[in-house]
Amino acid sequence: RRGSPYNLYHAMLAVRLAMQTVSTPCEAPSVSIIAPYRAQVHLIERLLRLQGLADLVQAGTVHRFQGRQSDVVIFDTVTTANIARTMLGWRHEDAAPHKLINVAITRAKGKLILIGHAGALEELERSPEPLLWDFLQLAREYGIIVAATSLLAAVPDIHLDSTEQTDQRLTEAFGRSQLGSQNLRLVEATSRALQVS
Repeated sequence: RRGSPYNLYHAMLAVRLAMQTVSTPCEAPSVSIIAPYRAQVHLIERLLRLQGLADLVQAGTVHRFQGRQSDVVIFDTVTTANIARTMLGWRHEDAAPHKLINVAITRAKGKLILIGHAGALEELERSPEPLLWDFLQLAREYGIIVAATSLLAAVPDIHLDSTEQTDQRLTEAFGRSQLGSQNLRLVEATSRALQVS
């Protein structure tokens, strides 16, 4: 299927991390979630609205964030084993990978969090512009890679059809994720709990 890629698991993880960041006891930092694809940004924006975070967290494509910064930037690469040729490794139309990655990683004034599928990012080593792969190797060298399963329970495959059905399924999926007591508002939205795979 052609079109703008999206990754529900990544979107939920990005919003979960944003929730955790804005709920810090000290003064809440500015938080932005950046993704290379519009479909992913729309999904993240919908999740932010569902969680009442739309006024606290900005979301947008890499292009939209040029010239803007936040204290904390969550960069969702949207990479999966199914996205064989991400624009972060291969040139797509006017999008040069090194320029997109440079914009994304330099938007953070304080902390940068990168979300990506490790196996898919490893494939970028063979891409014409392996900057993101280099970034991954540096993170591995410093021991700052965290498995997503320690942050968010496994999410089932969810197909997004109509807007109404999408909102219902996203709300259900969010409620099934095990997020802890500090995010009670999120858990109240639904009824079931997911088992970590």
